Amino acid sequence: MLKKRKRMFATVLAMMMLITTMVVPTSVFAQEKTNDVNVRQGELFEYNGVDEVYLGAFDSTDEDPILLRDNYREYDTYKVYDQGITSKWNWLSNPYFIISIAKGASYESSRTVTATISGNISGNFPSGAKKSIFNAFGMSASGSKTVSEKVYFSGPTGSARTRDFYYQKGTHKHSVKVVQEHRSNWDGVLWTKTYYVSVNVPAIRSYSEDH
Repeated sequence: MLKKRKRMFATVLAMMMLITTMVVPTSVFAQEKTNDVNVRQGELFEYNGVDEVYLGAFDSTDEDPILLRDNYREYDTYKVYDQGITSKWNWLSNPYFIISIAKGASYESSRTVTATISGNISGNFPSGAKKSIFNAFGMSASGSKTVSEKVYFSGPTGSARTRDFYYQKGTHKHSVKVVQEHRSNWDGVLWTKTYYVSVNVPAIRSYSEDH
């Protein structure tokens, strides 16, 4: 009887191990949730034509709902997906000076720089989707965003006497998929249409120069 129970336990354990090895995660992206704004915001990845990150679903605030009868209305929801960066630092401002560190001098370990930077959208998309796309990337209705970057300092090495630190305002160009869902409060989704646009997303670049 004891041997039989041991054999049954071993069989169950083997089946559980087999199931575990078969269940492999196929997606690392955020679960869809209305107004779930960019849970991976700040994580940059290059466009490869395959991967995309779901940034959220946003009801249009630019257009009044279509009222066809009492208690019935139609409206648009836009689902936004970041497909990655197609061009890094496609725009950079002139440099802004942060600090100069002389050789052997004491200095703070880091400093946070903050800047308000404007982005934009290019491509064919419904006018009602503009605020939704900006919202998905944490940008204002006009496309601006306040960005902060922590800059870590170190002193000059070798024959250099000073090390100067700078930052620049900039943008990365992202490929973005926008799915328009035309809905009613009675029937849910009536039809969908997909658009592909480019979005210049604000970012800060920091660097140093030895003299």
